[in-house]
Amino acid sequence: MKILFNPLMPMDLQEEGMVSDYQSDAIFHGLVKKLGKDVHSYHNLWWHHKHKKEQNPTRFNKIWGNGFTMYGLLDEKEYTYVRTNYNLLFLSGHYDAVVIPIHHTMNKQDEQLQAIIKFFAERGYEKNQIIVVDGWDQEYINKEIAESCTYYKREMKDHHEEYAHPISFAFPKEKIRRLDDSKRKAAFAPLIPVNQSIDPSYMSTYIYDTEENYYDMYQTAYFSYTSKKGGWDTLRHYEIIANGSIPFFVDMENCPEHTLWNFPKERAIQSKYTLGGVPNLTTGQWENKPLSNCGIINKNNPGQLIGFKFDLWQRFRNSFYDWLNREGTTEVLADYILGRI
Repeated sequence: MKILFNPLMPMDLQEEGMVSDYQSDAIFHGLVKKLGKDVHSYHNLWWHHKHKKEQNPTRFNKIWGNGFTMYGLLDEKEYTYVRTNYNLLFLSGHYDAVVIPIHHTMNKQDEQLQAIIKFFAERGYEKNQIIVVDGWDQEYINKEIAESCTYYKREMKDHHEEYAHPISFAFPKEKIRRLDDSKRKAAFAPLIPVNQSIDPSYMSTYIYDTEENYYDMYQTAYFSYTSKKGGWDTLRHYEIIANGSIPFFVDMENCPEHTLWNFPKERAIQSKYTLGGVPNLTTGQWENKPLSNCGIINKNNPGQLIGFKFDLWQRFRNSFYDWLNREGTTEVLADYILGRI
């Protein structure tokens, strides 16, 4: 199978703070790991290249999220970077499908997206061969566009179901750490994710300047806070699981059915109420009720263990970890979007 990875994005994006798009990047990583040189792109996707990160790690630290987890993982020779004329490329070759992620810099650029879909449709590509992936954390979808292609939506709602398919982030398999509970002593990890607009003081818990230190932090904790921020999906959920901690969702009960569609949401809710992890709040007491965000968690003492049983916790943790290895990797994500071709 030969795939053209054709994101809707600026052709030569160089600004470190703008390149990251987790949905697009997870798909690209998974496609390359599955298909190798049969993945073609005319975009210079330098933020995926190992040698670029080795040459200039400081530049990668400027990428969103300090460039952790998703970036600098691929050899440039693992896929086919096509440096030919744009039009000649399409006129001279045929692909089994074209994958068009909408980069965050191009959200709601409907005219440009329609033009790309029309371009491929006029060259014989069927609806199931034109794959558009919308990773925007807003629910907006142009129905006319979605009905003209195979359309995937991350923050998907019930009313989108007739013309779109759900999709989520995924995790690079090579970044899943071996389980090790030898240093796991903290009830809750000290990092507390809160939108700066709610309380910027919580940014003081984001103190990790290397990926190793960030991952190590999760390996010391039985539970790690996570919640909806801009959207429901975030790499943080998967990073927690990949380091053997259990994600403590303060608000999972409110997540729409088709959002985080592949995530073990019921298991996350059960683990919150049955395993003995108890949040410490700045005001009042936690009463087994969903919180709207993490902004009421005590930064200095985020939680405690009450009635905690390690064996039960371990069974839940292992089920999350097994799910990530089996269903949450970028390669599984690639299989998922290729399955409708």
